[in-house]
Amino acid sequence: MNRRNLVWAAAGLGAYLAFRKMSSRSRSAAEVELWSRSFPTPEGGTLEMRSLRGQTLIVNFWASWCGPCVAEMPSLSRFHEQHRSAGWGVLGLAAQDMKSREEFLARRPVSFPVGVVGNIGLSRGLGKEKGTIPFTVVLDRFGEVLDHRRGMLKSGDLERWASQFTP
Repeated sequence: MNRRNLVWAAAGLGAYLAFRKMSSRSRSAAEVELWSRSFPTPEGGTLEMRSLRGQTLIVNFWASWCGPCVAEMPSLSRFHEQHRSAGWGVLGLAAQDMKSREEFLARRPVSFPVGVVGNIGLSRGLGKEKGTIPFTVVLDRFGEVLDHRRGMLKSGDLERWASQFTP
């Protein structure tokens, strides 16, 4: 094998090992639970979390009775529209009953999928200690937590994440 082929083989092996290391980190119990779940959708179907793998994902825990949650939904919807072709996804998980969520979304539709989580216990372990909403978490394409925000998103959070994390 000549030197050039040896260099390419070493580079390929290094990339492979780096990928394996990134994709094989031990998942937290909260990450494992999130990715094993499915959620009812407004259309009457079911959203399987595993169907969202492979994209960098912003998951927002919200409720229609939460003022800050309602205030940040247009920004999340715009972000989803502007960045989905680049490999970003947004998912809203409503911490309320199906009927309340459906009535709210009929008045204020969003461009991203929404499911009902029922309660926000699922968000604990993803970076959240207290039971407050809104709570937003960024997951990489392997399903691992990259960052999170407790409370309302601040101006620039979404664009900072888009520039900081590669889908």
